Amino acid sequence: MELQNFEKSMHQKFQDFEPEVNDLKIWDAIESKIPQKKKRRAIFWLCWIGLPFMFLSLLAYLKFSDSSSAMQVSEKFEKETTIKQTEIKQHSEEIQTDHFINQNESILDKGKQVDEITNKNGSNTRTMSASI
Repeated sequence: MELQNFEKSMHQKFQDFEPEVNDLKIWDAIESKIPQKKKRRAIFWLCWIGLPFMFLSLLAYLKFSDSSSAMQVSEKFEKETTIKQTEIKQHSEEIQTDHFINQNESILDKGKQVDEITNKNGSNTRTMSASI
């Protein structure tokens, strides 16, 4: 209860109160002392960053959008690949042929050795039979 009475009395005393100082004048003085924010130069930064980006994008578009040069590169790659594959096949066939020839030569050499051994044994048997 006392609190309510106190509030009422204060309210009555300060009901017609006006401060001696004009708050608008005080605010104007304070506002003049507040540092002003500098204007941002967004257009300046857009020019320095945006223009080179647009230029590079345009160059990339012109370079990679030329379908005829892309086709030429693709055809050249396919031709080179075909040539390489043909060379590899030919080289593989040469290796197989060389291997086959080497095998045949070794078989022929072994056959000659067998013939020589047979001939030696045959002549030895004849001499042995003639001497008996």
